[in-house]
Amino acid sequence: MKKFGMERRTFLKLITAGGVTSIIGGSVLIPSFRRAVHHVLQSIHPTLYVSQEISDAFFDEVTNVQLWGRLKIGHKEQWVLMVYTILPPVSYLPYARYYKQLNKRIERVFLHATTFFQTMDATRPLHYTGLYNPYNPCGCPFSSLYYSNSSV
Repeated sequence: MKKFGMERRTFLKLITAGGVTSIIGGSVLIPSFRRAVHHVLQSIHPTLYVSQEISDAFFDEVTNVQLWGRLKIGHKEQWVLMVYTILPPVSYLPYARYYKQLNKRIERVFLHATTFFQTMDATRPLHYTGLYNPYNPCGCPFSSLYYSNSSV
């Protein structure tokens, strides 16, 4: 009587081949952290256009100042951002809520680093001014000229 089973060596070869395939496929599909941050910045508002140069300047400055640590975005959080760049953040998936919180942190720091709040118009192009520092002098001291006191 012939046995219809898999030998141990064949099983181990299949498991190894599947693992290697999934690692290679994951490394091809999952974008870098820089691209994930650019994707987050692109998805802030539908009419707000964030160019690649502005995104790269923001990413480089945040990395040089080591702000990722102060924003509490470590390796685990970077992986969450990278994976959810290709997956839709549906509420039943694990870490979907956490992904949205990370998005909000990055968006807040980015919008403070641009000219968005000087005119508050999402249709106008953004200009990168640098990371927001509350101890620096005001970047736009005459911003009250744009808005009347009645609108505040």
